Amino acid sequence: MREVYVNIGSVEKAKGLNGVLRKFDGDFDLVQGRATIDAKSFLGILSMDLSKSLKLVIHDNDSIDMTLLKEYMA
Repeated sequence: MREVYVNIGSVEKAKGLNGVLRKFDGDFDLVQGRATIDAKSFLGILSMDLSKSLKLVIHDNDSIDMTLLKEYMA
């Protein structure tokens, strides 16, 4: 398991992050406070406060190339 912080900030960036994560087989969660949502759920992402940093939990380290997330990382 790996955890990184991401800044989304807009609906367009939320759509982009969701598109990147949906290409992979692993499980991804976004955590903000006590709320945890599936990062592959676009509506779930929109339910978060996008103006603040979110913790992205990657449950399978081998499932994603971290360079694809560089644009979103805090």
